Amino acid sequence: MQDTGCFGPLEGAAAAEFEAQIRTNLLGPASVICHVLPVMRARRTGVIVNVWSMAGRVATPFMSSYNASKFALEGLSESLRYELSLHGIRVKLVEPAHFKTGFVERSLKLTSHAAYDAQFNNYMGWVRKEDAKAPEPTPVAEAIYRAANDTSHRLRYPVKGKLMLAVIALFPDSVWRLLNEQGMKRRTLICQALSSAKIPDSCSRQKHSDKTQRSR
Repeated sequence: MQDTGCFGPLEGAAAAEFEAQIRTNLLGPASVICHVLPVMRARRTGVIVNVWSMAGRVATPFMSSYNASKFALEGLSESLRYELSLHGIRVKLVEPAHFKTGFVERSLKLTSHAAYDAQFNNYMGWVRKEDAKAPEPTPVAEAIYRAANDTSHRLRYPVKGKLMLAVIALFPDSVWRLLNEQGMKRRTLICQALSSAKIPDSCSRQKHSDKTQRSR
């Protein structure tokens, strides 16, 4: 299933952009599931594996529409597993952390709003930095295979995201909130890291803008 991402402040997103996010990431999988269910019900067996992401379990800044679509499919899958168990059909959720899939270059769309520009640039600097060092997605394929062949009632199969879930479970919400708030402000360190990795982002444009403003 094709995945698409809309990152940026919600205030800067057009209604059509938000709707496209929901159509692709929620209505698309729901439609495919409904098409295959009659065959599975007739056979009284089958397994539906939704490959989603940790963004369906953990929310971060500037991903409101993306998180909304991911959380929605999590809820759909969790509810669906109960009703489909009546017909011998299992539902599985594979939840990868960040892997090198070309998502940032291929499928990511950005929204913008002047009131959030500085913080959003910080966030996207971090996204590009993490994407540059992301591992290959082989573990995700292995998790899909395990989920598809697992006859138990287990629903979720996180891939490389267990540490994040543990942090959220063990520490109070104030810790996670502080990490996200600080992450939106750490521009200097991110720009230095991206510069050393020779990854183009808005840092160089921001430096040029800063110099221009100082010269005025």
